[in-house]
Amino acid sequence: MALLQWSDRYATGIPAIDEEHQHLFQAVNELHAGLAAGHAKEQIGKTLDFLVDYTLQHFKAEEAYMAQNAFVGLKAHQFEHILLVEEVRLFQKQFHQDPTKVRPIEVARFLGEWLTHHIMNMDMQYATFLRNKPRG
Repeated sequence: MALLQWSDRYATGIPAIDEEHQHLFQAVNELHAGLAAGHAKEQIGKTLDFLVDYTLQHFKAEEAYMAQNAFVGLKAHQFEHILLVEEVRLFQKQFHQDPTKVRPIEVARFLGEWLTHHIMNMDMQYATFLRNKPRG
């Protein structure tokens, strides 16, 4: 069973962003599935490496979209992104130094909670802003 289930409630209405969010859901679910299958060490390293690269790409695209549309909450949003990248890099560093010090289930839960909270609370702010923005 998947840890995260994508639904329309997570949809921002921005197809490219929603597709990227679905890839992030998939990465968290693959980590969770790897844990359930007894492949925690292999899967957590793979997931953390993917997330370090992919979140940077996703956040850059998301922030560019917000800047392009003059979203007033851009700075706060960027700060949230920086915090996640730092946290994932810390997990990654700890894992590469000593895999036994990183608890995969805690990483999966943290990522799942962060992702759903961030989409529902931060990303929906700019989605609402864009829907209500006058078209010129």
